[in-house]
Amino acid sequence: MTLWVSLSRDKGVSVSVLGMWAGLFLLIILGACRSAPVAAPSSTAALDHLTRGDWPVAGRLAGVHHRALAAEAPIDPVAVATLKLDFQARGDETAATRGHAALLEFLDAKPDQVVAQLAALCAEQPDDPDAVNNLIVAHMTEGAQQAAPLAWLRALERTEAAFARGFDSLALRTNYALILSHLWLNDHARRAWHKLLERETDPTWRKRADDALAELDQRVAMADPASREHFLQAALAEQRWDDVAAWVARFPGIAWRWMERRLVDDFAGDGDPAILVEVHRVLAADPNRFAEWAAFVDELTDTPQPQAAEALAHARAAEKEEAYPCMLSAADTILAQVPAASFYRVAAHYQKARAYFFLGRLDDALEQAEWVDVLARERGFPTLTGLNLGIQAMVVGYRGDLTRNFTLHEEGRVLFEQLGDRRNLCHFMDSVGDGLQGLGQPQRALALHVGLLPQSVFYTSHKRRSLLYRNVVRGLLAQGFHYGAVRFGEAAEALLEREMDQFEWLRGRADQARCLWQLGRTDAALGLLDETLVRLDSRAEDAWLPQNEAELRALRGRYRLATDNLSGARDDLTRAVALSRSAEHRGPKLIRAGVALAETYRRLGDDAAALALLEAEVVAIEAARPQALLDHKVAFFDHLRGVYDGLVDLYLRAGRPGAALQAAEAARARFLGDQVQAGKSVDAQSVQAALQPGESLLFYHPLADRLAIWVFQRDGVYQREIAVGRNALQTYCTADGADLGAGEHGAALYQAVLGSVADLTVGDGPLIFALDGPLWRVAPAALWDPERGHHLVADRVTAVVPSLTMFLVARSRRPQAASGRQVCVVGNPRHDRRLLPLGSMPHAETEAVAVAERFGVTPLLGDAATIHAFRAEAAKAPIIHFAGHAVHHPDNPLRSFLLLAPDSLTANAGALGARDLFHWRLPHTRLVVLSACAGGAASSSPSEGGGNLARPFLAAGVPSVATTLAPLPDSPATVAFIEHFYEALAKERDAGKALRTAQLAAIRDGVPREIWAVWQIFGVP
Repeated sequence: MTLWVSLSRDKGVSVSVLGMWAGLFLLIILGACRSAPVAAPSSTAALDHLTRGDWPVAGRLAGVHHRALAAEAPIDPVAVATLKLDFQARGDETAATRGHAALLEFLDAKPDQVVAQLAALCAEQPDDPDAVNNLIVAHMTEGAQQAAPLAWLRALERTEAAFARGFDSLALRTNYALILSHLWLNDHARRAWHKLLERETDPTWRKRADDALAELDQRVAMADPASREHFLQAALAEQRWDDVAAWVARFPGIAWRWMERRLVDDFAGDGDPAILVEVHRVLAADPNRFAEWAAFVDELTDTPQPQAAEALAHARAAEKEEAYPCMLSAADTILAQVPAASFYRVAAHYQKARAYFFLGRLDDALEQAEWVDVLARERGFPTLTGLNLGIQAMVVGYRGDLTRNFTLHEEGRVLFEQLGDRRNLCHFMDSVGDGLQGLGQPQRALALHVGLLPQSVFYTSHKRRSLLYRNVVRGLLAQGFHYGAVRFGEAAEALLEREMDQFEWLRGRADQARCLWQLGRTDAALGLLDETLVRLDSRAEDAWLPQNEAELRALRGRYRLATDNLSGARDDLTRAVALSRSAEHRGPKLIRAGVALAETYRRLGDDAAALALLEAEVVAIEAARPQALLDHKVAFFDHLRGVYDGLVDLYLRAGRPGAALQAAEAARARFLGDQVQAGKSVDAQSVQAALQPGESLLFYHPLADRLAIWVFQRDGVYQREIAVGRNALQTYCTADGADLGAGEHGAALYQAVLGSVADLTVGDGPLIFALDGPLWRVAPAALWDPERGHHLVADRVTAVVPSLTMFLVARSRRPQAASGRQVCVVGNPRHDRRLLPLGSMPHAETEAVAVAERFGVTPLLGDAATIHAFRAEAAKAPIIHFAGHAVHHPDNPLRSFLLLAPDSLTANAGALGARDLFHWRLPHTRLVVLSACAGGAASSSPSEGGGNLARPFLAAGVPSVATTLAPLPDSPATVAFIEHFYEALAKERDAGKALRTAQLAAIRDGVPREIWAVWQIFGVP
């Protein structure tokens, strides 16, 4: 039973209470309320009748003003619904229930309009408690009517915010209890309902709250796997076959696991015929679903394998103890004893696949899993097929193939949904959510994780459920739902403490502290860390204790530093650094403690100690760098960027600009640089020598309080510092239009980036920008010169490089002559919509056809545009042109990807990731054009910066990549711009000059800025 409450005022009526029912009862009401419209006179009479029943006049349904509803409704909804209820819902129905049913009917027809009206109403009255509650009801309505899980979280956020603002009412408290019930936070929901009962005097509402609490208790009881299985055993013992069938229908996944234990572990061990009687009764409840187990019963009855059963039990026990060599030994014992078609044999290969995976033998794990996949499908073992898909997904995911990881988990999700195995369905849905997160779709991932919450009761492990909660916490924080994040964090912490998993419990406490800190609850965050450190001392010591203490002290030290508690910060951080250097697992989080300690020293006036500490940390970073896994190097340097920023700051303060430049260069594009230069250092003289006459290179490094700029020319290197800090630049670069050089801060942005060093960049040669931090959002060509009244593109050719290293690499490239095709063209690939629900791009296809006709080649379009075909043609093409969807990953540039067509031969879903592109070699290619959305957009990676999809092409040997910094519209204007670019390229033979010519023509012809200003050359012009 579900209900929600709305509070309103009108003509002396101060409080109105609405009840809303969910599930089947909701559908029954909606079905009863649908009928044809009623004439206006009868409607008026019915409205009068409702008024005499003391229902608030003017249609205050859910706090909605009558005029707001009437604006969207063809006929007065209150009158229509009341007339229907006058005939259909008489008897003991209260006025509140009648009015509620009217609201249900209207919402069923027009939920979007009602939600929009409520939102608009609350925007007009943000400080009115009624308006706040109305918005909460709107979110809850959206969540119920449109199956939108995030709407329930918005409702939770709004309710918590209302309490924080001092609002309190019966409506808010009831809605709060309902939201928590819906989101399955059982302990919190139970407390909320009890508080409501303590204050409620109305007998109708007290009965509903009692019913809701009883239902919640029942759901909690059935959430315990032991209780569910006890119910089944009792029904079997008492021969209540209807109850057995109902139980199997409700918990089919649990029935699978119950039969697995009874057959594989119990019966195979002692052959008790009573077990077979029980199993047959469960099989009879749904013979089609459990056909696999019926076949296994026959196998056990005909040829019992006690030794194989014992070995399988040993393999499972060994996995729990992480004794993977023992798992292999037990599996080999099974394989030596059972025939090829036996279920035991398939299970043994599955156990070997798992053991090999956890031992890091990925090739062996994949070989075993592929063997299991074939035989399990042939024999009809769907559960084993699904679990085995999970092993395959983990292997490919560990290797970085996120799209294959996603599709395998998605296949497993569909399979377990068909089986009704809710536990494994939850696991696979959770993994699909993780895959969406990895593919750069955090909102879809959060929606899926939230949608899992009501099903998480089927997790048998508190730890597993808590990890789901923590996924939700991180997603909520990223979306700005701080109160909801705190609530879920509390639930995760309680589950972890019950599980007695110290490692995860401590991490959960740290997550909670971060939530509180982001909410501005400084004292609460510090108090939580204080309590955690005290409790940490009382827990049993293990190998992770130094790292756990170091991370907690580092976190508390940073918070103390932020609150100007310098002595406390110094004590915490000094201890954290000492512990981290002695810890066996010293990762980037622990090295970052040194950054905070150095900042503490600096604020205490001891620059020498700060500098010595950071230099020591750099030595540790460089020593750890070769051991960093390929996929983790970006995150590794992202976490450690502060070390190099601190060094740049201190070197500049000490008057050592050369050392500061080396530290600044070492801070950026390390992953990219490692692919081409293997960590070779760069000196200023080499950069100068690589510059062409009239060319200038501007190297930027934003600091907290200023912007450091180095200007390279053939005759010298100049360094300046501008009094514009990182936060100011962030403001300039994130305002509307700022990324295209416009907006209210356009003049200040131009002055900071170019005006302050204009006297050092005289001439008409190309300007090459080595950007950093917020400046990656800037399109240099579109910078507006307020004094001369035009864009920078009117004066100079521009290009962008990720670092000095990549400038030298790109300038040294001499593509090899190619024979055959002149250009590889891809247009509008028909991608797998499961990866991303994006539509077709017809103008991209038109663009590709036009480019291909210009060069006399056949483009790869639609289904033909697979990764395999693209790579084969790109390998021999001097020019590559891609017109389609590009997905920009904001957090990890390696996870950005181009969307191509699925390839059935290679089972590739069609996402060509930046990580995969780094393995390509394009020795013949001199230019890549990515006519896609934000292929050169900046990521939030502080170490790698922008050009997510341009960077791997630079590493592959391409000197110039033309791509976009912002979304590109699929329009005829985009097609025309590309045609102008290639016309200019045919004349200029220079990508930088050709792009400038096309941009100037676009400006002259009045083409919108979002077409021409987003284009940029990465590499050398």
